Amino acid sequence: MANWFNISCKKATYLISKKQEEGSLTIGEKLQLFIHLFICDVCKLFKVQTNYILKNIHQHHHTETLTVAAKEKINVVVKEEIIKTQ
Repeated sequence: MANWFNISCKKATYLISKKQEEGSLTIGEKLQLFIHLFICDVCKLFKVQTNYILKNIHQHHHTETLTVAAKEKINVVVKEEIIKTQ
């Protein structure tokens, strides 16, 4: 039973990533991760860093879009390049 609670850093980082991608963990996985993060500062730092990266990716993904004019300009340039290569 003691080995069940003692997970490796590799498994802990897997569980951190799984939670971020899938949104949840099983109760057993949550408990294993909680105990590991309680004793492992490196994995705690990994969790903080990946949360920070994902937060910033989502912010930039939602705020930075092309204007309609920019999209039209890109379409014109692409069409001109296609015509040149034919």
